[in-house]
Amino acid sequence: MEKNIPESVKYTNQGIETVDRNGRKRLKEYDVVIEQGGNGIYVAHVPELPGCRTQGVSIKEVLKHATEAIEVYVEHVNTVSGC
Repeated sequence: MEKNIPESVKYTNQGIETVDRNGRKRLKEYDVVIEQGGNGIYVAHVPELPGCRTQGVSIKEVLKHATEAIEVYVEHVNTVSGC
């Protein structure tokens, strides 16, 4: 069982691998802020990506979900912008 975390915790360097226009792989990193709700659920948001939020029952799970949410967000933005 995890200990309760402080009111909010900032995890840095949660990254996803991207490929630039020249075909080179790059790691793009984002900060993830995690808070624990009164019901024990962990809620995460990515300040650099407005509306990019997720949740999980553990810190490990919410970080996994945050990485997935970042990937979907970036893929959507790239699709909409035509990149």
